[in-house]
Amino acid sequence: MAATREEEQESRFDLLAHLPKELSLKIFTYLTGKELSVVCKVSKNWRDLANFNLLWKKLCIKESIGQDTEFITRESLEVKSELEPKCRWAQLYHEKMRLLSNWAEDKHIWLALDKQKPSVDVYQNILAVVHWTNDSPAVDIVDITKISLQQLQTLPLPFNIPREPVGVCINASVLTVEFSNISVIFVCNNGKFHYEISVIPDLQIVCPLGQEPEFIEKYQSDNRCWTLCLAGRYIWYQASSVVIIYDRTSKKFRKMDGILQVVAVELQGELIVVQCPHSIQVFYGDGKLLYTYCAHSNLFYTGLVMSSTSFAFLQSEDFSDPHVVQVELSTWQIYKETTLKVYRIALHKSMILLLSQEPFSLTSILQGETKWNNLIRGTKYLRPGKDFFSVICSRYVFVCPSLARLDMFSLFDVNNGQHLYDTSLNTSSYNIQTVSDYCLVVHSKKTTINIRSYV
Repeated sequence: MAATREEEQESRFDLLAHLPKELSLKIFTYLTGKELSVVCKVSKNWRDLANFNLLWKKLCIKESIGQDTEFITRESLEVKSELEPKCRWAQLYHEKMRLLSNWAEDKHIWLALDKQKPSVDVYQNILAVVHWTNDSPAVDIVDITKISLQQLQTLPLPFNIPREPVGVCINASVLTVEFSNISVIFVCNNGKFHYEISVIPDLQIVCPLGQEPEFIEKYQSDNRCWTLCLAGRYIWYQASSVVIIYDRTSKKFRKMDGILQVVAVELQGELIVVQCPHSIQVFYGDGKLLYTYCAHSNLFYTGLVMSSTSFAFLQSEDFSDPHVVQVELSTWQIYKETTLKVYRIALHKSMILLLSQEPFSLTSILQGETKWNNLIRGTKYLRPGKDFFSVICSRYVFVCPSLARLDMFSLFDVNNGQHLYDTSLNTSSYNIQTVSDYCLVVHSKKTTINIRSYV
């Protein structure tokens, strides 16, 4: 029976169009990301409401998305979606969901980058590659989200440096490239990197613009410096055995006399955790000391990891088996695990993940209580220095090597320990350089970088 005109009009009645916008948005806060994507297709009014940034921001915070809110290029955020126009937090959410799906299904592509004597660093979907070309160094910024690696920018050095690059470090706003004791600094403005200045950290010298060749010829040496971390306006350098902080705003240096023999550095937000052989220290970016952990002078600390809420490390005495120490950043409360024979740790917020031996197993502990334990098939190759154990996309645990094979990795669900799959990299873990949410970077040859992209 055909619907009457009144029934047809009633079926087309849009209740949300007659409600205050605030109330309509309140109703939409109860929807999931998938449901919000569906209601975008109902009408223009619903689409506009569902594209409200605060709705998607709430979902992103729930999924631990968007802690780094700066991006090098907006083009890298493009996603195939029905959202038009796309709001920024919706783009972030859909990008994260795509990454989660690709990792869960091991859906990836291999990309190759042929460069001579390359050094590589990864920030989100951006690859910074420093390499040797035509007898001089060059810096390429590459987007790995494209099917074929898209070169976003080639950074010309404003002067000739007759030395090979020894290191590179990148985040959303700063890029540093080291040549022995010289550090060349680029900054990002409007999605493009530009040369800012060159410094010589070990001598605490800023090279004046336009006079770099004279200063470099006079002060260059075989001493090496490298970037420990990029913390806002501050750059932390290791120069010989000393830590030097360079303030990009004031163009001044600060020598950290209290930090010797740096083993590892972790950065989260404005906090920096520095691991030395006999102490763990927490600093602000400007070098102000916030906290020190030093239980005893004959204890050794290794395996530093950090999350947004805590940091953890392994503590041992001489050659005894290490045990785990976790420190909450908000309260400095300390948790210890001494029953398991642990050799690697990772963090997901306040949850600590342990790889232990005898038997080879993966364990999750939250505030001192075991949440789950999962035995891992095979045995572990005990070859220090080339194990990779980390949390991917705040959802999965990455373990490599696995199944007693250096070319295998295993993936687990961080929430319940469910084993998802084992797969081969077709190369040894010794060739892996970086494991990130977006990709694995593998050096297969001296001149070839292979990227296993999950974008």
